[in-house]
Amino acid sequence: MTIEEILAMPEVERKIYYLKKGRKTEQPNAHALYNDWNPNKHEIVIDEEKYPKIKITTQPEKRITDPTTRKEYVEPAVRKEVDPNRIALPIEQDIVNIQTAFTVGTEPVLDCQPDQSEESLLSTLKQVFKKNKLKYQNKKVVRAWLAEQEVAEYWYVVKDDGFWAKLKRKISGIFGKSKPEYRLKSAIWSPFRGDKLYPFFNDQGDLVALSREYKKKDLNDVEITCFMTITKDMVYQWELTSNWTDKGSFAHGFKKMPVIYMYRPEAYCEKIKSLRVRLEKLLSNYADCIDYHFFPILMLFGNVENFSGEFKNRVVELTGQGAN
Repeated sequence: MTIEEILAMPEVERKIYYLKKGRKTEQPNAHALYNDWNPNKHEIVIDEEKYPKIKITTQPEKRITDPTTRKEYVEPAVRKEVDPNRIALPIEQDIVNIQTAFTVGTEPVLDCQPDQSEESLLSTLKQVFKKNKLKYQNKKVVRAWLAEQEVAEYWYVVKDDGFWAKLKRKISGIFGKSKPEYRLKSAIWSPFRGDKLYPFFNDQGDLVALSREYKKKDLNDVEITCFMTITKDMVYQWELTSNWTDKGSFAHGFKKMPVIYMYRPEAYCEKIKSLRVRLEKLLSNYADCIDYHFFPILMLFGNVENFSGEFKNRVVELTGQGAN
């Protein structure tokens, strides 16, 4: 089915069903990817079944004789559970951040010699980059692509109602010039941001539509599922409360689909996950070993008779049967 045939269906549920089914790649497991990305979510920190608490006896069991009744009773041992060392390593974050810095750490330079008719276009392009902080947005996009497997960058137009924009338009109007009332903005969509993306490719492998499913809350904290689809001409919107309802569509005004979509079959650090898990386990166990066995454990048998010696040759003299 083509994207036009799907969008022409009268039932909203059927439209959304086929728009989702048009995805040809596996949906990234956002929960598992985020657990790998965030050190506080690693299994060494949260999985108490694999890494249980350490049981410690703070006071051993005692046999006590009651002086009045001469009866013996046992005072139970006092035990407590303490957390073992849980050392989490942010290896995935370090690798992805270093790769991102190598990829887009240096801002691209627009090296060109425009003629007089193109100077205003170049100036406008630079202003779009500056206003949208593209230098930092590129880092977010690459970081999301490497860690989350997919990311989309959506460009749209908003009316510029800021104070300085209104003032510039007013001054320009006095001198017979016109200033634009609208400006370009962009948004990033990715799994960690709560977005489920559904790219739709035609038989030639071209991206002809991109759908995004996300959740929002109304003023009463009721969660609403939203679904939007962007094509080369239009933006369609639906919401799910008790059933899917049409929230209207509009023409975005661009000559092409204003979406950049990137996908990779697995996260950049997928192959080092087992190594990271092993390192965390070794370091945590080693830290436990140091904590409980760093200082020597002395077992003295017998009665203490005398202490003698200086700092380097101290001696404890023990007497009695089995003194050791």
